[in-house]
Amino acid sequence: LAMQSLVSRGFFPGPKNKIYSNEGDLVATTDQGVEYTLRFGEVLWGSGKSLTAGNDSEGKKDAESEKKDGQKPNRFLMVSVRFDDSVLDKPSQPALSEEQISARKKARRSIENIVGAIADYKSANSKLPEKLIDLTEGKNPVLKELDKDPWGADFVYRKIDEEKFEILAFGEDKKEGGEGAAADLNSEKLNDEDQYQELFDKWATYKRVAKEGQEEVKKLKERFGPWYYVIDAESFDKMHLARKDLVKAKEEEAPKDK
Repeated sequence: LAMQSLVSRGFFPGPKNKIYSNEGDLVATTDQGVEYTLRFGEVLWGSGKSLTAGNDSEGKKDAESEKKDGQKPNRFLMVSVRFDDSVLDKPSQPALSEEQISARKKARRSIENIVGAIADYKSANSKLPEKLIDLTEGKNPVLKELDKDPWGADFVYRKIDEEKFEILAFGEDKKEGGEGAAADLNSEKLNDEDQYQELFDKWATYKRVAKEGQEEVKKLKERFGPWYYVIDAESFDKMHLARKDLVKAKEEEAPKDK
């Protein structure tokens, strides 16, 4: 009975629960990943409440008189929705956890403090320290103490020459090199750390938009699922692509000179 109802209105069940329609489909997707499929079915003549409710009994009975009156045909319309995350801006790389990012931010602040202390030491002593412990020694030390990095290891001080140096933290794995949470922090490249927060924020935005889209699809399925709709000819013509919209006549080629 349900299949007969579909077919009589121009909708034909196919394999894997796919529905084919008389006049094709129109698919539109929102920025939230809500994909609408509008399926255009059989012609329906008529008017009044029975027509807008999708009851074609009146339309069939009065079809000839409606045609004589010059009324344009209406169309059955079926609306379905699904969630499509392919349209969302989904990051291609995994993000660090909030805890991992927090640890790296703490390490960054410590490195910035050490760099500032070295600048003060050089101003007072006209040279760079030989070791980080030098920053805590003397009558007026520039640092009260040297903290461990957030992973329990010592910060690394590398003196490049009499003017240049770098401070490193080896990250979560406590080894030089690595990627992600294990990547080294370097005093000369601290701005690179911004990428981790940016990626985390992108994932948060993606998850929020995806959740909103999924919730919207759930509501729309409850709204559209049990019903057929009827649209007038003018609305159908605006939405439905005809052959002339898709196919362009081939221009005749000019005859070639012999």
